[in-house]
Amino acid sequence: MDFSFRTFFAQLDYLDGLLGISALLQLRDRPGTLLRNELIAVVVVLVLGLLLCFVGLVLLRFWSAVIGLLLGGAVGLLGTSFFTTNQMVLFIVGAVLGLALAFFLAWRFKLGAFFTAMVLAAGFFINILEPNTWMMYLICLGIGLVAAMITLRYTVPVVVIAAAIFGSMVVAEAVKVIFNFDQMIYIIILAVLAVGGILSQLLFENGKRKRADIQTAKEVAEEHSRGSEVEKLRDVLNSIEKTILSEDKEEPEVKEKSERKEKSAVKEEPVAEKEAEQTATEKEKSVVEQDTEVKETTTEKEETTEAIENKEK
Repeated sequence: MDFSFRTFFAQLDYLDGLLGISALLQLRDRPGTLLRNELIAVVVVLVLGLLLCFVGLVLLRFWSAVIGLLLGGAVGLLGTSFFTTNQMVLFIVGAVLGLALAFFLAWRFKLGAFFTAMVLAAGFFINILEPNTWMMYLICLGIGLVAAMITLRYTVPVVVIAAAIFGSMVVAEAVKVIFNFDQMIYIIILAVLAVGGILSQLLFENGKRKRADIQTAKEVAEEHSRGSEVEKLRDVLNSIEKTILSEDKEEPEVKEKSERKEKSAVKEEPVAEKEAEQTATEKEKSVVEQDTEVKETTTEKEETTEAIENKEK
C-alpha cells in the first residue's frame, strides 16, 4: 500500500486542468479583454449562478447530484491513492463512486439537501474569508456542517437561503470578471440578487404548496362526494332489504291465513253435507206425508161416493 497526498493532489490538479477551474477563478484578478473560451466559461458560470440563485430549491436534486459527483469523485481518488498511482484506475474508481453518490443524493431528498447546504455554506465562507491555513478551512467547513444540521429540521428555508446567497455570489463574481468593477458594486449586486433569489424561491414554494393544498382539497371533496353517493346507495340497499324482510314476514302470515281458511272450509263441508241430507230427508218425509194425505182424501171421497150411491138405490 503506497499512499501519498502528492498523488491525490496530482489527480486534483489533473482534473483542474481538464475543467479549468483555477484558471476561471484567476480571471477575476486579471483585468483586460477575455478570450473567447474564457468568455464562454464565464457565461456558463453566470447562468448556473442565476439558476442556483432563483430556482435552487426547485433544482435541488440536480445540485445534489452535482455535489455528490464531486464528493464521490474526491473520495474515490483519495481512497484509491492508498493502493495505486495509476491515473486510469484512479479516474475510473472516482467516476464510479461519484456517479453512485450523485444518484443516491438525488434520490434521497433530505440527504441531498444536507450535503448541498453544507457545500454551499462552506463554499461561501471560503470565498469571503479566503483562508490560508487548515484551521480556517476547518472553521468554514464547520459553518457548513452547522447549516447542514439545521437543514435536517428546516429544509426549505435553509436550502433557499444558502442557494440564493451562493448563487448571487457566483453571479457577482462572473459579472465582475466581465466588467471589472469595484468591491462596492460587487456587494450591491450580491445583496440585491440574494434578496431577490430568496423572495422568488419562497413565493414559488408558497404557490406550489397552495396548488398542492387545492389539489388535496379537490381530492377530499371528491372522496366526500363519493362517500355521500355510497351512503345514498347504502340507504337504498337498506330500504330494499327492509322491504324484502317485511315481505318475508308477511308471507308466513298470508300462508297461515290461507291455511286457516282452507281448514275452516274443510270443517264446514261436512256440516253443509249433513244439513243438505237433513233437508233432503225432511223433504222426502213431507212428500210422503202429502202422498198419504192425498190417498186418505181420495179414499174418503170414494167412500162417500159409495155411500151416496147405496142410499139412492
